[in-house]
Amino acid sequence: MKRFIAANYIGAVIITTFLYSCTKEGDFSIGNKIIQSDASMVYTDTLTVSLSSFRMDSIQTSGKGLALVGQFSDKIIGTVGSQSYLVMGHNSLVLDKDIKLDSLVLLLKPSGYYYGDTSATYKIQVHEVTEKMVLDKTTNLMYNNTEFSFDETPLGEKTVKARPKLKKEIRIPINAEFSKKLFEKLKSSAKPFNEQSPFVNYLKGIVLKSDQANSILGFSAKDSDSSIRFAMYYHAIGSDTAKILYIDPASAYTSFQYNQVVVKDGSTISNINEDPVFSMQLNNYAFIQGGSGIFARVDFPTLRNLLLEPRKFEIIRADLVIQPSHNMDFNYLPEKLYIYTTNKHNDKLDYIRDAAGNQVLSTLVKDEIYKENTYYSWNITTYVKQILTSNDWESNGIHIVPIDYESKFDHVIIADQLRSKYKTCLKLYLLYYE
Repeated sequence: MKRFIAANYIGAVIITTFLYSCTKEGDFSIGNKIIQSDASMVYTDTLTVSLSSFRMDSIQTSGKGLALVGQFSDKIIGTVGSQSYLVMGHNSLVLDKDIKLDSLVLLLKPSGYYYGDTSATYKIQVHEVTEKMVLDKTTNLMYNNTEFSFDETPLGEKTVKARPKLKKEIRIPINAEFSKKLFEKLKSSAKPFNEQSPFVNYLKGIVLKSDQANSILGFSAKDSDSSIRFAMYYHAIGSDTAKILYIDPASAYTSFQYNQVVVKDGSTISNINEDPVFSMQLNNYAFIQGGSGIFARVDFPTLRNLLLEPRKFEIIRADLVIQPSHNMDFNYLPEKLYIYTTNKHNDKLDYIRDAAGNQVLSTLVKDEIYKENTYYSWNITTYVKQILTSNDWESNGIHIVPIDYESKFDHVIIADQLRSKYKTCLKLYLLYYE
């Protein structure tokens, strides 16, 4: 045991001073017990922390109101892409008979969210869905691995300079053949499309995708926000006055809008599946990435060895600290990381909580200058105490999950303990007595 307990004189002095200030002179107080002053404070951060990565079999991406389109290649993670499906059409689309079509354009307005290199050109295509889109029979949802067939020939495409923060509208001209068919269908309808005769029976849906980009852009897909819409320009025969008919996302089909996420073969994370893959098999890294459903697992395989110590002890504080690799772009760090308990089956169970029952939240410290001392930390004192006091604790695993993982691709590349310049560790402050 002595081989992994390293005294940290300064840390011990600080905490010991604190404890003395709260007790009688010469004694320590733990609960209702008074401990004699020959007790010793020990700090260690050298217990084994085992890191692994796994992929959720599926995550819900429907009904989020955000279309994520594009792909991005990271030198460590690999290439991940997203294409978005949605259903278009109001319930009251109708056109007069004596009119002529000018053009059909798909209008897209970036939401401001982006992931990747927005200085590069960005090519986006719109395709027609050829298969009836249906929700999952059990959950009535769509997932990041849900897929429907679509026409590989795009209805239209546009190459632009991606400037998501400016939220500049992108206009994609739709080919003449599709535009004319859609126009004639609206003109020939005996009555407006309605609940009994929905527009989706004619146009099953569209897919927005991009194979030639190094960024993923977000577009608001809320039916109340009309930032993705067809604009049909036409004029009455004998008149030069242009008119516009807008076709927006169908309000009755909000749950049908979802993002399909694809991890390219050959990418590092393409080798990650539902069973945790240890960091040693991933170049001593563990990965967390929203969108693709890649999460990290942390285990403490030697923690219960503390129970073999001959002296009695008390856990004063326990902090889990993970440090992102300086090889990643810190602009993509999630604002928060949530931690959950897990078991030997790798099931996500419950939030890790403190002594008062509150969810333990992460603290992110950013080293904006040198980039070397950026880290996340959690106070998991109550959790560690539970591991050490429970007789039927079958596993001491933790899942690390990013905030907004269903609608963002933010990621963390975690260096394990074998990359010695990093500080992925469990910091323990122990009071030994008797």
